[in-house]
Amino acid sequence: MGRNWIELLMPPVIPLLYRRWARGREPSPNASRIAQWEIRQLFPGIETASPKIPFEQLLGGAGQLPLLESATLGLLCSYLQPRRIFEIGTYRGLSTLTMAMNTPGDTEILTLDLDPAHRQEVVFSTDNGDITGLPFTVGEFFRGTAFETKIRQIYGDSALFDFNPFVGGVDLVFVDGNHAYENVRADSQNALRMVRSGGVILWDDYHPTWGPGVMRLLDELSHSTKILTLAGTRFAVYVEQFPHG
Repeated sequence: MGRNWIELLMPPVIPLLYRRWARGREPSPNASRIAQWEIRQLFPGIETASPKIPFEQLLGGAGQLPLLESATLGLLCSYLQPRRIFEIGTYRGLSTLTMAMNTPGDTEILTLDLDPAHRQEVVFSTDNGDITGLPFTVGEFFRGTAFETKIRQIYGDSALFDFNPFVGGVDLVFVDGNHAYENVRADSQNALRMVRSGGVILWDDYHPTWGPGVMRLLDELSHSTKILTLAGTRFAVYVEQFPHG
């Protein structure tokens, strides 16, 4: 999938280096219990979309999406043109900025993260991989940009947050919060409540190293809910109706 469009966005050496680096991060084919689809199978015509990537994405950094995932997120937003997005897990806001850069000017992006003053006051233990315990400023990448007016920062524990005002009214839900199994379960249940008919849910870190709690929950959920993984990425995705193929 990556060679079909990501090399159009940047010098060929960057995707080449990324693919070499990413080989060690990709799960074994036997690790996934959920069917993998190519993104253009799942979203016909998506290859004609033109995603934008924040410059900071090329610099790398702990906890931010890998380059291919960031480009895929931008591609999906460019293709879907969602009017309301709810992101669970802001972190430094690079994925939030990516979504803002690839959506219409009147898109509303709501992004939820823990209040920095109460980061230890959580229901479930925290599992955020290599960023657990690292200091950071919530949403710093989108602050002061031309896209900030589209973004509404919300603070709170997603396990306690009242999602009722958003039930059935969100076009795209991006789940990338606490990776602890219990929290992923709560976030996923709320994502399924929020997504509108015909909308999309995207989960990051469906990966045995970076998100074992995510994998466990989604493997279980896939028995009753139509969830697939996007080939070549750590993303899992829900859409109401999958095309045949």
